[in-house]
This record gives sequence, C-alpha cells and structure tokens, in this order.
Amino acid sequence: MIAPGARGSALAWRQPDRVTYDPVRGVTRYAVWECIDDVTVDLLAQQYLALQLCYTITSSGTKHRLEIEIPGGSTDPLAQIQPQDNWQMPGNEIQKSQWEHKKAVLFDPDLVAFAVKNIDAGTKFADFITAAQADPTLALLLPTDTTDLKRAYNLVQRGSTHFATGQYVLKHSTNVGHNYQANVADLNVGMLYTPDQLISEITNPQLWVLPCPPRLIFKIRNLAAPDPHPDYLWSWRKLQSTEATAAGGRIEIATEYWLEQWSLFDYDPVV
Repeated sequence: MIAPGARGSALAWRQPDRVTYDPVRGVTRYAVWECIDDVTVDLLAQQYLALQLCYTITSSGTKHRLEIEIPGGSTDPLAQIQPQDNWQMPGNEIQKSQWEHKKAVLFDPDLVAFAVKNIDAGTKFADFITAAQADPTLALLLPTDTTDLKRAYNLVQRGSTHFATGQYVLKHSTNVGHNYQANVADLNVGMLYTPDQLISEITNPQLWVLPCPPRLIFKIRNLAAPDPHPDYLWSWRKLQSTEATAAGGRIEIATEYWLEQWSLFDYDPVV
C-alpha cells in the first residue's frame, strides 16, 4: 500500500546500478528498483525469489527500494540464472603394471606370462632365461637384447609391480540455475572420443555458453599419441558427471574427459 504523503510512482522504476568490488568475490552489481508502493516491490521481489536471486528490500516509510545482487558485474539480473562455464586441464597421476610400460609391451604376451609364472615361483632371472631357451616356442620369443626384460623381471620380483605415470584430464564445470534441465554432461557417458570428436563437442556453441578456449584446443590437438595397439583406442573417455548445490541455490555440474589408450572391449567409441 501507499503511505499517506508519499510522492512518486506506484510503479517500480529502475535506478542507477550500485557496483561493489572485493578481492574474494570480485565485481558485484546491484540492480536497483524504487517505488512508493510496498506491494509493487514485494511482487517484484517474489519474481526474483523464484529465480533464486539474492535481494534486499529497504523502506523509508514513504519510499521502498529493492536491490538485486548480480555476481560478475553483468547489467542483467537474469544473467545470474544463465549457465556459467569453467574449463580446466588438471593432470592425473595413475599407476600402471610394469608389464604395461612402453618397453614391456614389446615383449610377446606368452613370454610375459611365462615370466610372471617364474616370478611367482621365486625363480631367478638367469634360471628363467635358461628355462625359456630350453623351450623351442619360448626361445623364439626371447628378444635379442634381454636388458629391458631383465629390468622388468627384477623390478616385479622385488615388489615394484607398478609404475607412476601422468594422464591428461579435461574438466568442465557448469554453474546453472536450480531449474536447469538438459545438459551435455548427460550425453555419451562412458564412451570414447577421438581428439577430433572431443574438439567438435567442446567447441559447439549450441552446447556451451562459453566453449572450450583456443589455448586448450591447441594443447589437445598437439598431445603426442603412443604407438597404436590392436583393440585399443587413444581417446578421451567421458566420465559420469557430478552435481552439487552451490551458492544462491544454483547447481554445479562437473564433467571430466580422461585421455588414455582405452580397451575397445571395455568401452564403446562415439559414432
């Protein structure tokens, strides 16, 4: 209602915005509305409440003021309900079997199986070689230079069954309104993307408000692929997304793509 003696408009009028800054939150803009009717202000506030936007109402008795908080400095209050994209390329440190090392994969699988059997039996490397040379089939599988085979054999026998190696990860997080629906994070989960297929998805302006930046695209294009292996694909596996509530009643959706030489028996490629 309008207080006696109030002068002005019963309709809400947009006033000059108020802008603040602090090092933690960055720039925050406040859209300001004023009128002399508190009912008008309350109805306007309910609209922003439905959008989960933070607001403050102040009243002098004859004039009522509504301030809507807009993080990021946008001039549009509705910008706060739009998706906000963030891209990262953190590194994973993973463990692999010594027999998966790029030098060890050059050994014939039957020779590796015989080596593992001898390691389990506590056989010394020299005795393992003697036994392999005595077998007509295995003798043909022995490398001319057994230096790397000896190193792998001794490492595993001494308990060093795995080695650490890095793995590239592309991580994307989207901060969306609480009532946001379809998201690309729910498509092709668990499937394998070739580098070109990945780039096609993450640069599609129909899927992201802010597509993956050129610097990360350049890096993805220039990552060196290992030697190919039958039934494996050097590709990015899309993981299940994680979702969590964030400030202002919003939802944080995180999606990761992991780069590896993935088995085509375990995973399907994107078509």
